[in-house]
Amino acid sequence: MVTKKGSTWDNIVGTDTTFTEKSNWEFLCDGRWIKNAFINYEDGSYSQRYAKVVADPEDNSNSVLMFKILEPHIIEGDHKKGRVSAILETGDIYSISQTLRLYLHPTMVTLKKWDRKVDWLTIFEFWSTDYYRITVSMFKSNIPNDEMYFKVSSGSRTLVSKFKEEWSKTDTQYPIPFGEWFTISLNLTLDNAENGRLLMEITDSGQRKNTIFDLTREFGNPEGFTKINPMKLYTSDSLIEYLKKNNSELEFFFDDWKFYRN
Repeated sequence: MVTKKGSTWDNIVGTDTTFTEKSNWEFLCDGRWIKNAFINYEDGSYSQRYAKVVADPEDNSNSVLMFKILEPHIIEGDHKKGRVSAILETGDIYSISQTLRLYLHPTMVTLKKWDRKVDWLTIFEFWSTDYYRITVSMFKSNIPNDEMYFKVSSGSRTLVSKFKEEWSKTDTQYPIPFGEWFTISLNLTLDNAENGRLLMEITDSGQRKNTIFDLTREFGNPEGFTKINPMKLYTSDSLIEYLKKNNSELEFFFDDWKFYRN
Protein backbone atom coordinates (compact mmCIF):
# COMPACT_ATOMS: atom_id res chain seq x y z
CA MET A 1 0.00 0.00 0.00
CA VAL A 2 0.99 3.66 -0.33
CA THR A 3 1.36 5.46 3.02
CA LYS A 4 1.91 9.13 3.79
CA LYS A 5 5.50 10.13 4.51
CA GLY A 6 5.22 13.92 4.49
CA SER A 7 3.26 16.74 2.91
CA THR A 8 4.58 15.91 -0.57
CA TRP A 9 6.12 12.45 -0.07
CA ASP A 10 4.72 8.94 0.25
CA ASN A 11 6.11 5.48 1.00
CA ILE A 12 5.22 2.13 -0.53
CA VAL A 13 5.02 -0.61 2.09
CA GLY A 14 4.13 -4.30 2.07
CA THR A 15 5.17 -7.46 0.24
CA ASP A 16 4.33 -8.49 -3.30
CA THR A 17 3.32 -12.11 -2.83
CA THR A 18 3.62 -12.89 -6.54
CA PHE A 19 7.42 -12.97 -6.11
CA THR A 20 9.22 -15.49 -3.91
CA GLU A 21 12.16 -13.25 -2.99
CA LYS A 22 13.25 -9.59 -2.88
CA SER A 23 9.63 -8.49 -2.92
CA ASN A 24 9.33 -6.60 0.39
CA TRP A 25 9.24 -2.84 -0.21
CA GLU A 26 10.68 -2.08 3.25
CA PHE A 27 13.88 -3.94 2.30
CA LEU A 28 14.33 -2.19 -1.04
CA CYS A 29 16.98 0.17 0.37
CA ASP A 30 20.27 -1.58 1.07
CA GLY A 31 22.12 1.58 2.12
CA ARG A 32 24.75 1.27 -0.59
CA TRP A 33 23.25 0.98 -4.06
CA ILE A 34 19.78 2.17 -3.11
CA LYS A 35 19.96 4.67 -0.27
CA ASN A 36 16.38 5.85 -0.23
CA ALA A 37 13.09 5.10 -2.03
CA PHE A 38 9.82 7.03 -1.99
CA ILE A 39 7.03 8.63 -4.04
CA ASN A 40 7.48 12.35 -4.74
CA TYR A 41 4.85 14.93 -5.74
CA GLU A 42 6.93 18.09 -5.17
CA ASP A 43 3.85 20.09 -4.19
CA GLY A 44 0.06 19.99 -4.08
CA SER A 45 -2.52 17.86 -2.27
CA TYR A 46 -4.19 14.46 -2.72
CA SER A 47 -7.13 16.20 -4.40
CA GLN A 48 -4.71 17.20 -7.20
CA ARG A 49 -2.43 14.16 -7.56
CA TYR A 50 -1.67 10.85 -5.86
CA ALA A 51 -0.20 7.36 -6.05
CA LYS A 52 -2.36 4.48 -4.88
CA VAL A 53 -2.53 0.69 -5.00
CA VAL A 54 -5.76 -0.18 -6.84
CA ALA A 55 -7.41 -3.06 -8.63
CA ASP A 56 -6.04 -3.95 -12.06
CA PRO A 57 -8.36 -2.30 -14.64
CA GLU A 58 -8.54 -5.66 -16.47
CA ASP A 59 -8.42 -8.08 -13.51
CA ASN A 60 -10.04 -7.22 -10.17
CA SER A 61 -8.10 -10.00 -8.43
CA ASN A 62 -4.76 -8.28 -9.17
CA SER A 63 -3.45 -5.18 -7.38
CA VAL A 64 -1.40 -2.59 -9.27
CA LEU A 65 0.17 0.81 -8.61
CA MET A 66 -1.62 3.82 -10.11
CA PHE A 67 -0.26 7.35 -10.62
CA LYS A 68 -2.97 9.96 -11.20
CA ILE A 69 -2.94 13.71 -11.84
CA LEU A 70 -6.21 15.64 -11.66
CA GLU A 71 -4.93 19.20 -12.02
CA PRO A 72 -1.63 21.11 -12.28
CA HIS A 73 -0.21 21.50 -8.78
CA ILE A 74 3.38 22.76 -9.10
CA ILE A 75 4.16 26.41 -9.89
CA GLU A 76 7.13 26.85 -12.21
CA GLY A 77 7.75 30.37 -13.41
CA ASP A 78 4.72 31.66 -15.30
CA HIS A 79 3.04 28.25 -15.64
CA LYS A 80 2.28 25.06 -13.73
CA LYS A 81 3.00 21.36 -14.13
CA GLY A 82 2.11 18.02 -12.57
CA ARG A 83 4.24 15.22 -11.14
CA VAL A 84 3.93 11.82 -9.50
CA SER A 85 7.29 10.08 -9.38
CA ALA A 86 8.90 7.05 -7.80
CA ILE A 87 12.42 7.96 -6.70
CA LEU A 88 15.43 5.78 -5.96
CA GLU A 89 18.39 7.67 -4.53
CA THR A 90 21.34 5.58 -5.65
CA GLY A 91 25.11 5.28 -5.56
CA ASP A 92 27.84 3.23 -7.19
CA ILE A 93 25.51 2.14 -10.02
CA TYR A 94 26.54 2.54 -13.65
CA SER A 95 24.33 0.02 -15.45
CA ILE A 96 20.73 -0.97 -14.73
CA SER A 97 17.94 -3.10 -16.14
CA GLN A 98 14.26 -2.94 -15.37
CA THR A 99 11.04 -4.43 -16.63
CA LEU A 100 7.46 -3.49 -15.82
CA ARG A 101 3.98 -3.67 -17.23
CA LEU A 102 2.32 -0.38 -18.13
CA TYR A 103 -1.36 0.40 -18.78
CA LEU A 104 -2.47 3.84 -19.96
CA HIS A 105 -6.06 4.79 -19.14
CA PRO A 106 -8.11 4.25 -22.32
CA THR A 107 -9.51 7.81 -22.30
CA MET A 108 -5.96 9.15 -22.68
CA VAL A 109 -6.28 8.23 -26.36
CA THR A 110 -7.91 11.68 -26.62
CA LEU A 111 -4.37 13.07 -26.79
CA LYS A 112 -4.10 11.76 -30.35
CA LYS A 113 -6.78 14.24 -31.42
CA TRP A 114 -4.98 17.25 -29.94
CA ASP A 115 -3.72 19.82 -32.43
CA ARG A 116 -0.68 20.54 -30.24
CA LYS A 117 2.63 18.76 -29.96
CA VAL A 118 3.07 16.40 -27.00
CA ASP A 119 6.74 16.62 -26.05
CA TRP A 120 6.47 16.43 -22.28
CA LEU A 121 4.87 13.29 -20.90
CA THR A 122 7.57 11.47 -18.95
CA ILE A 123 7.45 7.81 -17.90
CA PHE A 124 11.10 7.19 -16.82
CA GLU A 125 14.02 9.44 -15.90
CA PHE A 126 17.61 8.64 -14.99
CA TRP A 127 19.88 11.20 -13.32
CA SER A 128 23.64 11.38 -13.11
CA THR A 129 24.07 14.23 -10.58
CA ASP A 130 21.43 16.97 -10.54
CA TYR A 131 22.75 18.37 -13.81
CA TYR A 132 22.43 15.52 -16.32
CA ARG A 133 19.41 13.34 -17.06
CA ILE A 134 18.17 10.75 -19.55
CA THR A 135 14.43 10.82 -20.18
CA VAL A 136 12.02 8.33 -21.73
CA SER A 137 8.75 10.02 -22.64
CA MET A 138 5.82 10.00 -25.04
CA PHE A 139 5.69 12.15 -28.15
CA LYS A 140 3.09 13.29 -30.68
CA SER A 141 3.36 15.82 -33.48
CA ASN A 142 1.01 18.80 -33.66
CA ILE A 143 -1.02 17.04 -36.35
CA PRO A 144 -4.50 16.03 -35.09
CA ASN A 145 -5.17 12.27 -35.06
CA ASP A 146 -1.46 11.48 -35.33
CA GLU A 147 -0.14 8.50 -33.37
CA MET A 148 1.87 8.80 -30.16
CA TYR A 149 5.35 7.29 -29.98
CA PHE A 150 8.18 6.83 -27.50
CA LYS A 151 11.02 9.32 -27.32
CA VAL A 152 14.38 9.18 -25.52
CA SER A 153 16.49 12.25 -24.87
CA SER A 154 19.21 13.61 -22.62
CA GLY A 155 20.05 17.06 -21.41
CA SER A 156 22.05 19.03 -18.89
CA ARG A 157 22.06 22.36 -17.15
CA THR A 158 24.49 24.73 -15.53
CA LEU A 159 24.05 26.16 -12.05
CA VAL A 160 22.05 29.09 -13.40
CA SER A 161 20.30 27.72 -16.48
CA LYS A 162 17.33 25.52 -17.30
CA PHE A 163 17.77 22.06 -18.79
CA LYS A 164 18.82 22.04 -22.41
CA GLU A 165 18.09 19.00 -24.56
CA GLU A 166 21.38 17.83 -26.08
CA TRP A 167 20.03 15.05 -28.29
CA SER A 168 16.90 13.00 -28.79
CA LYS A 169 15.50 10.13 -30.83
CA THR A 170 11.85 9.39 -31.49
CA ASP A 171 10.56 5.99 -32.53
CA THR A 172 8.08 6.03 -35.42
CA GLN A 173 7.44 2.29 -35.82
CA TYR A 174 5.46 1.36 -32.70
CA PRO A 175 2.35 3.47 -31.89
CA ILE A 176 1.75 3.58 -28.16
CA PRO A 177 -1.35 1.55 -27.19
CA PHE A 178 -4.00 2.81 -24.77
CA GLY A 179 -6.32 0.70 -22.64
CA GLU A 180 -4.20 -2.46 -22.70
CA TRP A 181 -1.23 -3.81 -20.79
CA PHE A 182 2.21 -3.96 -22.40
CA THR A 183 5.64 -4.74 -20.97
CA ILE A 184 8.63 -2.40 -21.18
CA SER A 185 12.15 -3.79 -20.81
CA LEU A 186 14.92 -1.23 -20.45
CA ASN A 187 18.70 -1.61 -20.18
CA LEU A 188 20.85 1.48 -19.68
CA THR A 189 24.62 1.71 -19.25
CA LEU A 190 26.46 4.95 -18.48
CA ASP A 191 29.77 4.95 -20.35
CA ASN A 192 31.69 6.43 -23.26
CA ALA A 193 30.62 6.61 -26.90
CA GLU A 194 31.74 3.02 -27.55
CA ASN A 195 30.26 1.38 -24.47
CA GLY A 196 27.31 3.51 -23.38
CA ARG A 197 24.06 1.83 -24.39
CA LEU A 198 20.28 2.13 -24.14
CA LEU A 199 18.10 -0.79 -25.18
CA MET A 200 14.32 -0.52 -24.85
CA GLU A 201 11.91 -3.25 -25.95
CA ILE A 202 8.13 -3.55 -25.81
CA THR A 203 6.23 -6.82 -25.52
CA ASP A 204 2.64 -6.11 -26.50
CA SER A 205 -0.57 -7.76 -25.33
CA GLY A 206 -0.16 -10.36 -28.09
CA GLN A 207 3.30 -11.28 -26.75
CA ARG A 208 5.04 -9.76 -29.78
CA LYS A 209 8.40 -8.18 -28.96
CA ASN A 210 9.34 -4.86 -30.54
CA THR A 211 12.72 -3.13 -30.27
CA ILE A 212 12.00 0.57 -29.73
CA PHE A 213 15.55 1.87 -29.16
CA ASP A 214 18.95 0.24 -29.43
CA LEU A 215 21.45 3.08 -29.10
CA THR A 216 25.19 3.03 -28.53
CA ARG A 217 26.54 6.44 -27.49
CA GLU A 218 28.00 8.37 -24.59
CA PHE A 219 25.69 8.46 -21.60
CA GLY A 220 26.20 10.19 -18.27
CA ASN A 221 29.42 10.87 -16.42
CA PRO A 222 31.86 9.02 -14.11
CA GLU A 223 29.69 9.56 -11.03
CA GLY A 224 27.11 7.04 -12.24
CA PHE A 225 23.42 7.14 -11.39
CA THR A 226 22.56 9.34 -8.44
CA LYS A 227 18.76 9.36 -8.76
CA ILE A 228 16.47 7.08 -10.75
CA ASN A 229 12.77 7.56 -11.49
CA PRO A 230 11.76 4.00 -12.51
CA MET A 231 8.08 5.02 -12.74
CA LYS A 232 6.97 8.56 -13.42
CA LEU A 233 4.02 10.67 -14.56
CA TYR A 234 5.26 14.20 -15.27
CA THR A 235 3.77 16.72 -17.68
CA SER A 236 2.59 20.24 -18.43
CA ASP A 237 -0.44 22.17 -17.28
CA SER A 238 -1.73 22.42 -20.86
CA LEU A 239 -1.79 18.64 -21.31
CA ILE A 240 -3.45 18.07 -17.93
CA GLU A 241 -6.10 20.70 -18.66
CA TYR A 242 -6.74 19.38 -22.19
CA LEU A 243 -7.52 15.90 -20.86
CA LYS A 244 -9.68 17.31 -18.08
CA LYS A 245 -11.62 19.46 -20.56
CA ASN A 246 -12.28 16.35 -22.65
CA ASN A 247 -13.40 14.22 -19.68
CA SER A 248 -10.28 12.04 -19.95
CA GLU A 249 -8.29 10.56 -17.08
CA LEU A 250 -4.54 11.10 -16.72
CA GLU A 251 -3.67 7.74 -15.15
CA PHE A 252 -0.69 5.40 -15.47
CA PHE A 253 -0.95 1.88 -14.02
CA PHE A 254 2.22 -0.10 -13.22
CA ASP A 255 2.66 -3.77 -12.36
CA ASP A 256 5.37 -6.45 -12.03
CA TRP A 257 8.26 -3.97 -11.66
CA LYS A 258 11.66 -5.67 -11.57
CA PHE A 259 14.84 -3.67 -11.11
CA TYR A 260 18.45 -4.90 -11.39
CA ARG A 261 21.87 -3.40 -10.87
CA ASN A 262 24.00 -4.88 -13.65
